[in-house]
Amino acid sequence: MKPYWIVLAALPLSGCPAYGIYDRTAEQPVLTSTCYAVKLPSFLFEARCADLKASGFGGREFCPGIQAFNPPPRIYSSGFIAPFAFPKSWADYVSDREKWDQRLLEKPLFEKQRTLIAPIDPGTQMKISGLYDYPKGETGHVSIVRALITSGPHAGTSVELTSPGDFKSLGPAWTTDSDFGKSNVKVVNTYLEPCETRP
Repeated sequence: MKPYWIVLAALPLSGCPAYGIYDRTAEQPVLTSTCYAVKLPSFLFEARCADLKASGFGGREFCPGIQAFNPPPRIYSSGFIAPFAFPKSWADYVSDREKWDQRLLEKPLFEKQRTLIAPIDPGTQMKISGLYDYPKGETGHVSIVRALITSGPHAGTSVELTSPGDFKSLGPAWTTDSDFGKSNVKVVNTYLEPCETRP
Protein backbone atom coordinates (compact mmCIF):
# COMPACT_ATOMS: atom_id res chain seq x y z
CA MET A 1 0.00 0.00 0.00
CA LYS A 2 2.78 2.46 0.78
CA PRO A 3 4.14 2.74 -2.81
CA TYR A 4 0.59 3.55 -3.98
CA TRP A 5 0.38 6.55 -1.62
CA ILE A 6 3.83 7.79 -2.67
CA VAL A 7 2.78 7.77 -6.33
CA LEU A 8 -0.45 9.62 -5.50
CA ALA A 9 1.43 12.24 -3.49
CA ALA A 10 3.94 12.81 -6.31
CA LEU A 11 1.33 13.05 -9.08
CA PRO A 12 0.36 16.72 -8.56
CA LEU A 13 4.02 17.72 -8.82
CA SER A 14 4.66 15.89 -12.08
CA GLY A 15 3.44 18.84 -14.17
CA CYS A 16 5.91 21.24 -12.57
CA PRO A 17 9.35 20.56 -14.05
CA ALA A 18 10.89 23.75 -12.68
CA TYR A 19 11.32 24.31 -8.99
CA GLY A 20 13.51 27.07 -7.67
CA ILE A 21 15.40 29.90 -9.32
CA TYR A 22 18.37 29.05 -11.56
CA ASP A 23 20.97 31.77 -12.16
CA ARG A 24 22.16 31.42 -15.78
CA THR A 25 24.08 34.71 -15.94
CA ALA A 26 27.55 33.16 -16.22
CA GLU A 27 26.41 30.85 -19.02
CA GLN A 28 26.04 33.63 -21.62
CA PRO A 29 29.24 35.72 -21.35
CA VAL A 30 28.84 37.32 -24.80
CA LEU A 31 25.32 38.55 -24.01
CA THR A 32 26.27 39.87 -20.56
CA SER A 33 29.49 41.58 -21.69
CA THR A 34 27.89 43.46 -24.61
CA CYS A 35 26.82 47.09 -24.32
CA TYR A 36 23.30 47.59 -25.71
CA ALA A 37 21.60 50.84 -26.72
CA VAL A 38 17.86 51.52 -26.68
CA LYS A 39 16.62 52.03 -30.26
CA LEU A 40 13.14 53.54 -29.76
CA PRO A 41 11.78 56.29 -27.50
CA SER A 42 10.86 54.34 -24.36
CA PHE A 43 9.78 54.68 -20.75
CA LEU A 44 10.40 53.22 -17.32
CA PHE A 45 7.34 51.97 -15.47
CA GLU A 46 6.46 50.40 -12.12
CA ALA A 47 6.49 46.72 -13.07
CA ARG A 48 5.58 43.48 -11.35
CA CYS A 49 8.91 41.65 -11.48
CA ALA A 50 10.28 38.29 -10.42
CA ASP A 51 11.38 38.26 -6.78
CA LEU A 52 14.91 36.89 -7.07
CA LYS A 53 15.15 36.47 -3.28
CA ALA A 54 12.15 34.12 -3.20
CA SER A 55 12.51 30.39 -2.81
CA GLY A 56 10.59 27.41 -4.13
CA PHE A 57 7.99 28.52 -6.66
CA GLY A 58 9.06 32.18 -6.55
CA GLY A 59 7.04 35.33 -6.07
CA ARG A 60 6.67 38.88 -7.35
CA GLU A 61 7.96 42.28 -6.32
CA PHE A 62 7.88 45.77 -7.78
CA CYS A 63 10.85 47.04 -9.80
CA PRO A 64 11.40 49.30 -12.80
CA GLY A 65 10.47 47.81 -16.16
CA ILE A 66 11.14 49.31 -19.60
CA GLN A 67 8.95 49.45 -22.70
CA ALA A 68 8.80 51.42 -25.95
CA PHE A 69 6.32 54.16 -26.75
CA ASN A 70 4.11 53.19 -29.69
CA PRO A 71 5.78 49.79 -30.33
CA PRO A 72 5.29 47.95 -33.63
CA PRO A 73 2.05 45.91 -33.73
CA ARG A 74 1.91 42.21 -32.92
CA ILE A 75 1.52 40.16 -36.12
CA TYR A 76 0.04 36.69 -35.71
CA SER A 77 0.83 33.70 -37.95
CA SER A 78 -2.66 34.02 -39.46
CA GLY A 79 -1.74 37.51 -40.68
CA PHE A 80 -3.92 39.26 -38.08
CA ILE A 81 -2.32 42.54 -36.94
CA ALA A 82 -2.93 43.70 -33.37
CA PRO A 83 -1.61 47.19 -32.59
CA PHE A 84 -0.68 48.08 -29.02
CA ALA A 85 -2.72 50.91 -27.46
CA PHE A 86 0.25 52.82 -26.05
CA PRO A 87 0.98 56.54 -25.76
CA LYS A 88 3.05 57.84 -28.67
CA SER A 89 5.38 59.90 -26.46
CA TRP A 90 6.00 61.08 -22.91
CA ALA A 91 4.02 64.26 -23.68
CA ASP A 92 1.10 62.13 -24.89
CA TYR A 93 1.26 60.12 -21.65
CA VAL A 94 1.48 63.18 -19.38
CA SER A 95 -1.50 64.80 -21.13
CA ASP A 96 -3.78 62.13 -19.60
CA ARG A 97 -1.65 60.24 -17.08
CA GLU A 98 -4.54 58.73 -15.10
CA LYS A 99 -6.20 57.27 -18.22
CA TRP A 100 -2.93 55.74 -19.47
CA ASP A 101 -2.00 54.33 -16.06
CA GLN A 102 -5.36 52.59 -15.75
CA ARG A 103 -5.24 51.31 -19.34
CA LEU A 104 -1.65 50.04 -19.28
CA LEU A 105 -1.10 48.91 -15.69
CA GLU A 106 -3.75 46.60 -14.27
CA LYS A 107 -4.59 47.36 -10.64
CA PRO A 108 -5.50 44.33 -8.51
CA LEU A 109 -7.60 44.79 -5.39
CA PHE A 110 -5.65 46.21 -2.41
CA GLU A 111 -2.80 47.47 -4.59
CA LYS A 112 -1.96 51.07 -5.42
CA GLN A 113 -2.22 52.20 -9.03
CA ARG A 114 1.16 51.76 -10.67
CA THR A 115 2.45 54.43 -13.03
CA LEU A 116 5.03 55.29 -15.66
CA ILE A 117 8.22 56.64 -14.08
CA ALA A 118 10.24 58.50 -16.70
CA PRO A 119 11.07 58.70 -20.41
CA ILE A 120 14.15 56.90 -21.79
CA ASP A 121 15.83 58.39 -24.85
CA PRO A 122 17.08 56.35 -27.81
CA GLY A 123 20.80 55.73 -27.39
CA THR A 124 20.53 55.13 -23.64
CA GLN A 125 23.00 52.36 -22.87
CA MET A 126 22.61 49.26 -20.71
CA LYS A 127 24.26 45.93 -19.96
CA ILE A 128 22.56 42.63 -19.21
CA SER A 129 23.24 42.02 -15.51
CA GLY A 130 21.26 38.84 -14.82
CA LEU A 131 19.66 35.85 -16.58
CA TYR A 132 17.43 33.50 -14.62
CA ASP A 133 15.20 30.47 -15.16
CA TYR A 134 12.28 31.35 -12.92
CA PRO A 135 9.37 29.12 -11.80
CA LYS A 136 5.94 30.17 -13.04
CA GLY A 137 2.64 28.33 -12.93
CA GLU A 138 1.78 25.61 -15.42
CA THR A 139 4.49 26.57 -17.91
CA GLY A 140 7.12 25.50 -15.41
CA HIS A 141 9.51 28.36 -15.99
CA VAL A 142 10.03 31.75 -17.59
CA SER A 143 13.25 33.54 -18.53
CA ILE A 144 13.91 36.64 -16.43
CA VAL A 145 16.39 39.17 -17.81
CA ARG A 146 17.73 42.03 -15.71
CA ALA A 147 19.75 44.93 -17.13
CA LEU A 148 21.63 47.88 -15.65
CA ILE A 149 21.26 51.27 -17.32
CA THR A 150 24.77 52.69 -17.73
CA SER A 151 24.19 56.11 -19.33
CA GLY A 152 21.84 59.07 -19.14
CA PRO A 153 19.90 60.44 -16.16
CA HIS A 154 18.89 56.94 -15.00
CA ALA A 155 22.39 55.42 -15.03
CA GLY A 156 22.69 52.89 -12.21
CA THR A 157 19.01 51.87 -12.40
CA SER A 158 18.37 48.13 -12.62
CA VAL A 159 15.44 47.20 -14.88
CA GLU A 160 13.71 43.97 -15.81
CA LEU A 161 13.38 43.55 -19.57
CA THR A 162 10.05 42.25 -20.84
CA SER A 163 10.36 38.59 -21.81
CA PRO A 164 7.77 36.08 -23.11
CA GLY A 165 5.43 34.93 -20.35
CA ASP A 166 6.90 37.09 -17.59
CA PHE A 167 4.94 38.88 -14.84
CA LYS A 168 4.73 42.32 -16.47
CA SER A 169 2.38 41.67 -19.43
CA LEU A 170 2.96 45.15 -20.82
CA GLY A 171 3.63 45.21 -24.52
CA PRO A 172 6.01 43.20 -26.66
CA ALA A 173 8.98 41.23 -25.34
CA TRP A 174 12.46 42.76 -25.54
CA THR A 175 14.09 39.32 -25.20
CA THR A 176 13.50 35.85 -26.55
CA ASP A 177 12.72 32.94 -24.26
CA SER A 178 15.15 30.11 -23.67
CA ASP A 179 14.49 26.41 -23.28
CA PHE A 180 14.55 25.29 -19.65
CA GLY A 181 18.07 24.32 -18.67
CA LYS A 182 19.60 26.09 -21.67
CA SER A 183 21.12 29.52 -21.99
CA ASN A 184 20.07 30.85 -25.36
CA VAL A 185 18.33 34.13 -24.50
CA LYS A 186 18.71 36.88 -27.12
CA VAL A 187 17.69 40.53 -27.16
CA VAL A 188 15.09 41.59 -29.74
CA ASN A 189 16.80 43.94 -32.20
CA THR A 190 13.65 46.04 -32.63
CA TYR A 191 14.33 47.51 -29.17
CA LEU A 192 18.04 47.02 -28.41
CA GLU A 193 21.17 47.06 -30.53
CA PRO A 194 24.88 46.75 -29.73
CA CYS A 195 26.27 50.19 -28.80
CA GLU A 196 29.00 50.06 -31.46
CA THR A 197 26.43 49.80 -34.27
CA ARG A 198 24.84 53.16 -33.42
CA PRO A 199 25.93 56.09 -35.62
